[in-house]
Amino acid sequence: MSVATLGWELAVWRLGATPVLSLSAGVITHFIVGRGWLGGQFVMYHQLETEQLLLLGLIVLFGNDPLIA
Repeated sequence: MSVATLGWELAVWRLGATPVLSLSAGVITHFIVGRGWLGGQFVMYHQLETEQLLLLGLIVLFGNDPLIA
């Protein structure tokens, strides 16, 4: 939504509220998951090896598989 649709005052409030609400939701979710209130297997953790992380970083950086010419 643009300023033309909302008006300046509401657009500025929305711009300020969006990161505050997003970060608050993330902190609350982190707290709930950390306490274990969502159950045992709600979040599945997968541990990657160093080589896999490096390859994943290169794929994200270059946008494709760096091993394929």
